[in-house]
Amino acid sequence: MNRASITDEGLRVLNETLQGFNNIEFIHLNFGGCEKLTEKGLTSLRGTLEKHSLLKIIKLNFVHCNKITDEGLKQLSQGLGGLENIERLRLKFFACNQISDEGLESLSQALRKLTTLQNLNLNFGQCSKITNKGLNSLNEALGELGVLQAINLNFCECNNLTDEAMDSLHYSIKKLSLLENINFNFSECMNFTDTGLVCLSEGLKSLSFLKSIHLNFAECEGITDEGLESLSEDFKDLLNLQSLFLNFDQCSDITDEGLYSLSVCLNGLKVLQAICLNFSGNTQITDSGLNKLGQKLKRLTSLQTIKLNFEECEQTSDEALEKLTAALVKKLPGVKVAIG
Repeated sequence: MNRASITDEGLRVLNETLQGFNNIEFIHLNFGGCEKLTEKGLTSLRGTLEKHSLLKIIKLNFVHCNKITDEGLKQLSQGLGGLENIERLRLKFFACNQISDEGLESLSQALRKLTTLQNLNLNFGQCSKITNKGLNSLNEALGELGVLQAINLNFCECNNLTDEAMDSLHYSIKKLSLLENINFNFSECMNFTDTGLVCLSEGLKSLSFLKSIHLNFAECEGITDEGLESLSEDFKDLLNLQSLFLNFDQCSDITDEGLYSLSVCLNGLKVLQAICLNFSGNTQITDSGLNKLGQKLKRLTSLQTIKLNFEECEQTSDEALEKLTAALVKKLPGVKVAIG
């Protein structure tokens, strides 16, 4: 069946079938690109969630379902709020551009009730109506999820968000002492500055169990060396960190100084196994910055994977990149190295 042809009536029939089963613990439904779905479809899905209160894992994909409104998210949220055993929740509403703060607030109210939740993945990228008000509501709810171990938030290209949202996020995550994995995508959120990154870093440094950090601030042009330095400084306290991914693509005010601050702070990460850094398009980074980064990376003997992207950094040379690659391969035999 052509997925684009699925309508609310089709979703209603599917939910009637699902409601006929007993003791379902896992639901995974992919309606990405079903542009005819509306709040009526999500209302029928609410009935399924209410029937199966023993659900432990839910994965729902409504990417590019651009007729879904706040009312639809409200109906879905009311179904979610009764799931007392839920452990993993993934909701994708990427490019559902009718969803606003009102819908996110409804979801936040439901999340407060999910005290057994261990893994949360929310994608509201390109939902351009979402503002600080909606994200602040979500952040407050996150702070009450005391057993949360992994969180993945995607609000890329939500250009109404500002540093205020980062401030409320940092207050929430520092309450989540069991967090092991963080993945935040705020790429192309044009109003973020160093202030927001400083706030976020304050929240991260208290999370002593963190094993993986994935931060994407690509094309956030208000971020400079100051923000990267603050973030890097707080990495030193994360002694259990095994994987680090940072994307500052096209953050053109980051220079060798910021890269050096990051390099210095990597020294304390004795169990780091994988590092991925993207500084492509940052025209103020030079061969000197690459050399200093390489000197620090060579000391991280626990590393297994290194991926570095410095494409379109106009002041770096192919020769410097080749020397960096050769030096890392020689000093850390067996490590997978990819540098561009």
